[in-house]
Amino acid sequence: MATITNKLATNKRPNFSVAITLDSYKNLINRSIQDPKEAQKFIADMMSVVSTNPVLSNCEAGSIISCGLTARSLNLPLSGGLGYVYAVPYGDKATFICGYKGLLQLAMRSGQYRRIGVRSVHQGEYKGQDEFGDDEFRFSHEFDDKPVVGYYAYFETLNGFKKTVYWTVDMCQRHAKKYSKSYGTGKTTDLWTNSFDMMAQKTVLKQLLSRYGIFSIDIQNAIKYDQAAINVENNTVEYVDSVDNVDDTQELNNSKTTDKKVENEDKAPQENKDLGFEMPSENEEYLKDDEENAQEELQF
Repeated sequence: MATITNKLATNKRPNFSVAITLDSYKNLINRSIQDPKEAQKFIADMMSVVSTNPVLSNCEAGSIISCGLTARSLNLPLSGGLGYVYAVPYGDKATFICGYKGLLQLAMRSGQYRRIGVRSVHQGEYKGQDEFGDDEFRFSHEFDDKPVVGYYAYFETLNGFKKTVYWTVDMCQRHAKKYSKSYGTGKTTDLWTNSFDMMAQKTVLKQLLSRYGIFSIDIQNAIKYDQAAINVENNTVEYVDSVDNVDDTQELNNSKTTDKKVENEDKAPQENKDLGFEMPSENEEYLKDDEENAQEELQF
């Protein structure tokens, strides 16, 4: 994605419907979407997204457009009402949020899964663990009126491999407190407080797929850019709500794949062909391998 400089003489941010017509943004959209009719439709759709959520009008136009282009590359509708992906304002930036419905849709499209899902667990449904440490449940509508005590994600691949992840409500809350700066503030950006059920189901499913799932390119990108703001002015991806500016699967993935620290270096942006438009490369920050914390966090 080419760097775009805001050349407006005033400090007042223009209305999004005006900003999106600037040559810099129009050129970005036209380069990303070759078909002129599709480009016009994209612009109309983005204006509708902003009008539906007026708080987005306070965000940088480039960050909003980047959310739209990312959603389009995944072929998921950017509509909060549908629950697949969202553009959520965080200060003056729009962050890309992939909901659990979006992850499920991408997983099903991959053609690798026979069954996949995520659900809440009510009091009385959790029965403990078997001799292999796998969680056991007895789901029944008789428990529907009981309090939710946890969240359960599962899948079965076509070759018969099965895996599950179960997190209690307390584990989800500790995860939110650890990774979300806005958690507990009650602000618009505090998704963990305002939409706890959605965030908990998304997070448990994302942890399951990150550790055990079969990754299509789309699933990789959805997880990588989830909860990130793309800053077009300095060409970086920023996890603005993260305490340490890392995605919330970083520690899990590092403990699974490597214990090597990688120095944080400035790198030239690279074209991300998977997304279909030029995306900045991340200066990933690797955390120290902590098997004890990972075991406590996941409770597998």
